[in-house]
Order: sequence, then C-alpha cells, then structure tokens
Amino acid sequence: MTKTKRAETANPRKAAPARRAKAVAVSEDELFRDDPSFRKSYRAALFAQEAARFVREMRKRKGLKQSELAKLLGVTQPRISRLEKASDGDGPSYAMVRRVAEVCGVAWTAPIPDLEER
Repeated sequence: MTKTKRAETANPRKAAPARRAKAVAVSEDELFRDDPSFRKSYRAALFAQEAARFVREMRKRKGLKQSELAKLLGVTQPRISRLEKASDGDGPSYAMVRRVAEVCGVAWTAPIPDLEER
C-alpha cells in the first residue's frame, strides 16, 4: 500500500461529509398548543439551563476549578458539576446562584421570574 493510500484509509473523518437534517422553525405556540403544562415545564428547563450557564461563567471568570468553588461554598465538587449541567431540568436554586455570585465577587440581584405569567 502506498503512503497516500494509507493516509486516505487511516482517517475516516475525511470520508464523505455526513448529511445533516434541515432545521425547521416552529413557534412556541405551535409547539405547545396541545399541552400548556408542557410549556411551563419547557420554560422552567430553559431557566434552569440559563442559571447553570451563569454559575459556570462566574466560576470560570474567577479562575476557579469546580473543586475550589465547592470548597468555598461548603459543598462537593460533584454538586457543582450537577449545578453547572442542569441536565435533569433542575438548575441551581436562586439562593445558590446568589452564593456563587458572592464567592466570585459578582454583584448580582435578579428578580425571580413568574413562570405562570409566561
């Protein structure tokens, strides 16, 4: 086998590009018209993801590792990891976000959104 042939077969990523599905624009009203309770859950999950992203950004801007932030807050590193992921739809509590902001030196106050009104 020649050097060129080996290079072509060694990297499968250089094969034909994968086909991607086309994005379909769907309004929130269309998506949730049959189940208003799902809309509430969906929005709560979005808020949780945003809060998790905010916690991660504050930690990174302060230059802290998850374990260092955990020590400052008196929690475990896995707890910080779970807060930053919010993968189960439960993001950090309002109180926890405020504690992280305080530890990271961020002056932060924000109203708690009313999920019923949205």
